[in-house]
Amino acid sequence: MITNKDGVVFENVSVPELIRIQSKELTALLKKLSIELMADDYKYKEKFKDSKMLSLFNCTSYFCTKIAEGTRNKNTEYVRIHLELMKSLSEKIREHASSRFLNIENCTVLVHELSDFDYATQRLLDFTTGEMSERDAAVFWHYLNDKRNTLSHLSSEIDDIFSHDLDGNRLPW
Repeated sequence: MITNKDGVVFENVSVPELIRIQSKELTALLKKLSIELMADDYKYKEKFKDSKMLSLFNCTSYFCTKIAEGTRNKNTEYVRIHLELMKSLSEKIREHASSRFLNIENCTVLVHELSDFDYATQRLLDFTTGEMSERDAAVFWHYLNDKRNTLSHLSSEIDDIFSHDLDGNRLPW
């Protein structure tokens, strides 16, 4: 121990010993924090165990088939009805994703794919008003179907994320 002329006391310390003590305390603190975060994650994911995003896609291949038939047969009312159902799918996906993530805008891939899906849907609605040829409608139908498949895949991945804990272990639901 050393005291300077102003009366301030300096104590000799072992830096390696100080590091060991701090490391031990920090490890214990991080372990406690990790356990708390995993418990919070489990509780949060448990809220969505009965709400699978992929279930939204049960009838969509049927809708896409009917849209294709309607464009080939020039049955614009038939196309419009099924496109309205696809628009409601887009809204449901946004609702489900927004309930899971604090800010859906952080899910950039999902937001981008939904935007493309909505664009294809809107363009196909142009067919129902006579503003698009049957050939162009066929192109947009393929685009819509591709976006539907991509959204289905993304929804499956989101469901998968919500069925595993932070260590990658399958949750009991």
